[in-house]
Amino acid sequence: MHDRRLIALLSSLITLVLTATISAQCPPHPAAIQWHAKSGGNGHYYARIDEPMEWEAAQARAVQLGGYLATIGSQAENDFVMQLCLASPGPLSWLGGRLVAGNWRWVTGEPWDYTNWAPGEPNNTNGVEQYLIHWPGSTQWNDGGRYQGTFIVEWSTGIERDCDGNGICDTIELAADPALDLNGDGLLDVCQCIPFATAQEWRKESGGNGHFYARFDIGVLWTEARDHALQLGGHLATITSAAENAFVASVAADGFLNVKHLGGYREGSTWRWVTGEPWQYTSWYPGEPNNGNGNEIYLATWVIPGTWNDIYPEYAAGFVVEWNEEQLDCNANGSCDSAEIAGNPGLDINLDGTIDSCQCIADVIADGVVNGVDLASVINDWGMADSPADIDRNGTVGGSDLAIILSAWGPCAP
Repeated sequence: MHDRRLIALLSSLITLVLTATISAQCPPHPAAIQWHAKSGGNGHYYARIDEPMEWEAAQARAVQLGGYLATIGSQAENDFVMQLCLASPGPLSWLGGRLVAGNWRWVTGEPWDYTNWAPGEPNNTNGVEQYLIHWPGSTQWNDGGRYQGTFIVEWSTGIERDCDGNGICDTIELAADPALDLNGDGLLDVCQCIPFATAQEWRKESGGNGHFYARFDIGVLWTEARDHALQLGGHLATITSAAENAFVASVAADGFLNVKHLGGYREGSTWRWVTGEPWQYTSWYPGEPNNGNGNEIYLATWVIPGTWNDIYPEYAAGFVVEWNEEQLDCNANGSCDSAEIAGNPGLDINLDGTIDSCQCIADVIADGVVNGVDLASVINDWGMADSPADIDRNGTVGGSDLAIILSAWGPCAP
């Protein structure tokens, strides 16, 4: 009897030890290294993030990753952090200090007790060097201005990311299956609204709009590309600034012709965006638009990345799709629409990539109300395929479409 109790106790202790060990080995980021307490450290994790950006954007990115720009309170901590700064060639690395009202402060609010300035620093050259960065080739510090740098993120002990709530640390999942992070930002894609595997985010912390963009290389007509984009829950890319144009050009460039449909079209002499946004910014190739064939009414990127051309309706090319925040989470419930639809396909019975409750799918003729006109469309096309009245896209207009009409009768919700 005593032996069994002893075995049970030992088993429990082993389980506790293993659990603690797994927890201790679960870093908050794939690149994070722990400054172990047994080595005189604080138990915190640190990682150098090689995404060049300005200091304020770097701090925002650090917070997004669950940490903050690294703060340094002792010579020992400085030595540990500087190993990361100097680990490989590249831009200098931002740290978590900044000049506020003439005084240097840490982003965490902890006391500014320890410093390790390089000789003659901080000197606030031209009055713009207000951010802490390490000194080139050494373990000392410098004050830096508004330029691009890598950065060191710090996470306090016990912070572990399990964004999908499955009980497995995100870093362990990412190490086992890198495909879980297709956009390479160190976060599980399932925890973000990533609308398509190859979509790239124009991040707000890098001066972007937070939208996603993806290039599709299949050759289709402009109208077909527009419909493909809608089916994917987005729209053909629209461009309203030089910065956005540069980002879209990087997405559109295929190393060959670079010609991709965009979301612009001409009505009469007026160019418009498919979203209704103001047509204010342009980047036409020299001599364009020239309406060369007398019917060049659609917009595409052109052979020189960043330039545009007007093209005719029969021109087949790839295309760039854009997704904004509303398209990614149309019901604003905090869950990405694509993830919701993947978990419950019944949320998108018309298979257009958008949750049905966010639109009026029974409004067949799109006049803002479900009424007898829509009902007539179903009755007139009964049994037909490839009809707008096939609301649930099951291949035939029938009773299921009629049921959708009747259940949604009346004005469409705003």
